[in-house]
Amino acid sequence: MRERIYYPDEGVKNFVEKYIKTKNKTLFINSLNKFSYNNKRFSNIVFFMLINKIYNINTFFINSNEKLNINGLIVGCFKYKNNRKNIIIKKYPFLINYLIYLFDFFYHRIISKLSFSSKFYFFLNKNRILSKAEVYGRLYACGFEIIDEKKIGDTNYFIFKKIKKPLINK
Repeated sequence: MRERIYYPDEGVKNFVEKYIKTKNKTLFINSLNKFSYNNKRFSNIVFFMLINKIYNINTFFINSNEKLNINGLIVGCFKYKNNRKNIIIKKYPFLINYLIYLFDFFYHRIISKLSFSSKFYFFLNKNRILSKAEVYGRLYACGFEIIDEKKIGDTNYFIFKKIKKPLINK
């Protein structure tokens, strides 16, 4: 019996099925545990876990590259920092909102990148703030090129194609 695929909503289902016509040789990932122990190769990899929640994003993309055939597709999603800024700016009164955003930016975008504080940051935060350029740059460096992207709700979905081996290693 085939495993049932649960899409976040109908818009996501339509977006994914526009490019992935067959479920054969497609790996649908619900957790990274299943992914890390699977040694087969696939035509497509689809995951709906936010990239923001993955501790070592580059390793995940490199492993995805290794598991995909050339021209294989990777489908994923993330929330990027502009969404967060808009929420903070709208939520709080003028001036206070910019002070809160400044603190939020410093904490999530600077403290998370410093070598002496990054492990502590990820211990406290399981949902990092990413820019769209950062996510797409990592995908390009890991051997993928963009096919399509779409914002559905407050989440950004993407489809990238494997074109080469990663430029970076684990």
